[in-house]
Amino acid sequence: MSYKILEQNGIDNENVDGGAFNNFASGGRDGIVGGVLSECALTAAGSAIGVSPGLIILHGIRVKVTGIETLSLSSVPLRPTSYQIVAQVTLASNGDVDFSFFIRTPQSLIQDSLYQNGAGTYQAELASFTHNPDGTISDLRRRSMSFTARAAGMSISKWERSPRRRLTRGLMRTSMSVSVMKRERTKFCWILTQRFRAEQAVQTMRRFISRRRR
Repeated sequence: MSYKILEQNGIDNENVDGGAFNNFASGGRDGIVGGVLSECALTAAGSAIGVSPGLIILHGIRVKVTGIETLSLSSVPLRPTSYQIVAQVTLASNGDVDFSFFIRTPQSLIQDSLYQNGAGTYQAELASFTHNPDGTISDLRRRSMSFTARAAGMSISKWERSPRRRLTRGLMRTSMSVSVMKRERTKFCWILTQRFRAEQAVQTMRRFISRRRR
């Protein structure tokens, strides 16, 4: 038998089966599930950043942060330096999954197609911040956008990769709204024109019938 029904009792579901379905159910979105624990809130103290408990969905793989994860910088920069906090999952060819948080200077994210390749690495940027010469941390910003699932009473905070992406999406939505308004206005004007022509035709016919009766 070259198939298995995953909803059948007694069938062994592998982690990639659940991850693939979670990725589908979340619309391919990565993020923090709202309303669970502390929603992975971020706090900065000195040269360290704490990630509070919460539930993360990363390419369909669920990771529950059960305690505060502390990320520290060991050295002090000579000038203000930008960093990013990355959440990463790795899928081995034998199905084992590993997860980690780490800090690095801004780089391109690795986002392999885990379920097509059967293995790989998937990263998402959780936050960005600036490390100052005095050892302090400033401009700590989590890359997030809330998506509410009303039926479940929960939400998923989707990590946006850049302000430019958010601006582009906003402009696209605005452009679509203007286009819809123009189309509806054109349709409305066409309807008015047809009604006017119809009324004129009726009046012409009435005048013609009236003259014939005379």
